[in-house]
Amino acid sequence: MFARALLCSIMLTTLLDAGAGTAAAACVGDCNGDGEVAVNELVAMVNIALETAPTSQCRAGDANSDGAITVAEIVTAVSRALNGCSVNVSGTWVQSDVTIESSSCAPDVNDMLQDEIDAGGFDCIYTVTQNGHRVTAREDCGDGEIATATATVDDQGVITATSTDKETIDGCTISSNMAFAVDASVSPTTLHVTYDFRFSSKCGLANCRLMLRAPWTRMP
Repeated sequence: MFARALLCSIMLTTLLDAGAGTAAAACVGDCNGDGEVAVNELVAMVNIALETAPTSQCRAGDANSDGAITVAEIVTAVSRALNGCSVNVSGTWVQSDVTIESSSCAPDVNDMLQDEIDAGGFDCIYTVTQNGHRVTAREDCGDGEIATATATVDDQGVITATSTDKETIDGCTISSNMAFAVDASVSPTTLHVTYDFRFSSKCGLANCRLMLRAPWTRMP
């Protein structure tokens, strides 16, 4: 019974039913935070690299936060000036062939989850819309229920999000933390999802971690 409750918890916390994670790092070289790198900002970075100006003039140029600006960081900033600050991940993405990458959960939980995967319960279509470092995803898994959630995307096009959930089913309290990441700068790509579950004593289940992965392909 409690194994089924856990499976329900996984299904209720859909793969994109998450809040945005930690704010993405600023675009390298975007000293004033306006979403683009200008020539004067590149000049400021060069001056900092030559130690004729303080790093406070362009903290966004110090990508690794080591208190200095290197040639590599200037090269990255020049690329951002020429190509823009972020990869556009907007589009329609298809998720299929979800697999259990690893699991320390009870065998009957894994079996029930695999049955749901085999039945296509995790085969979904996501309509992703990007606005700066935020993305909104509309999820349609073919069950008649449409979910919408937000996540964070960095300058390289990697979408990340985290969520927490807690629910009680038949006296069993399940607390979960979920994190996912997908490099949406390329297609096809792979979504990675990690669930950490904690159970109350009445559940009769040991705390466990479940990791899933799934191909993501952007439709033309």
